[in-house]
Amino acid sequence: MLVKAAKDAARIARRNFRALVGTDFAVPTISGVRSVRIGTEYGGWWVIPELVNADSVVYGVGVGHDITWDLGMIERFGCRVHAFDPTPRSRTWIESQKLTDKFVFHPLGLAASDGVARFVMRSQDPTAASYNKSDQTSGAAEVVELHVRRLATLMSDLGHTRVDVLKMDIEGSEYEVIEDLLKTDVRPSLMLIEFHYWTNPKADVPRTVRAIESLRGAGYQVFARSPAGPELCFVKR
Repeated sequence: MLVKAAKDAARIARRNFRALVGTDFAVPTISGVRSVRIGTEYGGWWVIPELVNADSVVYGVGVGHDITWDLGMIERFGCRVHAFDPTPRSRTWIESQKLTDKFVFHPLGLAASDGVARFVMRSQDPTAASYNKSDQTSGAAEVVELHVRRLATLMSDLGHTRVDVLKMDIEGSEYEVIEDLLKTDVRPSLMLIEFHYWTNPKADVPRTVRAIESLRGAGYQVFARSPAGPELCFVKR
């Protein structure tokens, strides 16, 4: 526990330094909120337990090879989790798992439009699972065309009139999805978002700050942030 606390403190210090030189950012976090972390150190997220129960509609977008958060939500709250990931390595991995029927997998991606999008795997590591939606295919290890849907479309197709918890780790597509979501009346109580701003921080740090400000303008506040920085947890107040 002490070792983890020391590592987290070092990560926060590095994050604060990066914010000073413009390659990261500071964001206010509300206090006095009781939150719990669900899942492993790699794949876990914070949630506010008072806002989740067995009837909650939970979407986990971006599966990869880690569903400890999804399964932890099911175990703690008894809710059903709808997980979305269109990428072939994730689909193959999910098919190899023995899973509860409360984990419902959908081989679809989340985007700002309905249709087919190009996804790129840049790593040459055959065990890597992080594809990103992109038309920049130069040097890619793999390029695939996959089905994507808007959040409103997914909800309509599944017969949901609300989403209570939305978790997104979608490799850079979060910006367009946030913009599209805020054009609708869909307002999850909790949104857990990994922002991907480290590849080109000069452009993507300001872009991330604008996305966070747009969420704050819609009534969201940050109640937790990972020590490294990219994972932010929002609550609708």
